[in-house]
Amino acid sequence: MIPLLMVTEALLYLCFALLMGHSILSLVPADKRPAFRVPNGLLLASAFGIGILSFGPVLRILLFFSQSGSFPFASVVLDSRPGIIWLITFVASLLYVVFLAMSERDSSKRTGVLSLTGVVILIVMTSFSGHVATLAPVIGVTAQSVHVIAMASWAGILFIMAWFARSKSNWGAFLAWYTPFSIASMILITAAGLILMQYTVPEYWNSWLLPYGEALLLKHLLYAGVLTIAAVNAFLLKKGMSPSWLRAESIVIGLVFLVTGFMGQSSPPLDVSKTVQSQGVSPLFSALYEGIWQPAMSVQVELTTSSLFWLGITVVLAICQFLVLRENKSALLYALVVCSIVLSLFMTIMLAIVPA
Repeated sequence: MIPLLMVTEALLYLCFALLMGHSILSLVPADKRPAFRVPNGLLLASAFGIGILSFGPVLRILLFFSQSGSFPFASVVLDSRPGIIWLITFVASLLYVVFLAMSERDSSKRTGVLSLTGVVILIVMTSFSGHVATLAPVIGVTAQSVHVIAMASWAGILFIMAWFARSKSNWGAFLAWYTPFSIASMILITAAGLILMQYTVPEYWNSWLLPYGEALLLKHLLYAGVLTIAAVNAFLLKKGMSPSWLRAESIVIGLVFLVTGFMGQSSPPLDVSKTVQSQGVSPLFSALYEGIWQPAMSVQVELTTSSLFWLGITVVLAICQFLVLRENKSALLYALVVCSIVLSLFMTIMLAIVPA
């Protein structure tokens, strides 16, 4: 069931991104961006999808009760905090669907502002059901909301320009404002993410013993990979390169969404030693370090023979990355090499862990 919930949460982020990107681009003058068209059916599906896909936290509670043979749907939805939050979000998403349907042919600035406001409200609502919201309600919800809004703004514009742009005209004018906009968004994403980490993973290195911490490490490496492709886009697109490079970046962002979705279904390791004592280390860590780890031990990183091997692979892949870029090969191949580097770095770090 966790893989299914992971995918649904990733799709939830995609829905936010598409709606946010469309709302922002509808407010940008036509001469400042390429022409684009997102099917209205996709926008309606995204709005309705938010109401359905945000059911994940409630479903986890129901699955917990189902282990004892009960399935108290009504009481969980009407009496529990996640249930009430989902119910309000679901109703709000239906209202947003109605708004989008009624304003399909209205391209006024007022409609764009209302659309943008609606997406922001939906994001804030779903932030109340996040892990950190129960640990620090005010700071947690604020940081989570800023994190998702900045992500959806940056990634949403990128997705739409990558997959729904109808021409290459005005790319220079588009990049003139989108490049600083994306940099500002990345700064907000990073700052909000660091705040969230203070509550969810106070022991960042030690958390690598557990699935949540390993997923967070992989997410950070993938995010670095996204920034690599973003830097290529910012340079190459100014010289008239194909928007396929934006598509390559969007694919890696999709992987970030998947990993984030997995984290949403895992418990944050607030006290790693207690978690290891009660649940043990992750299956991956157990396979790499079978039988040598004790709950009282902490993580220390040193270069080992195994980690040096993977570091060598990383260097070779980095050279391949440069060659693909220099020879102007396909953007998809470049994204594949970037993802390979991410996995290689992940293994390098995981195999460099020693007990302390």
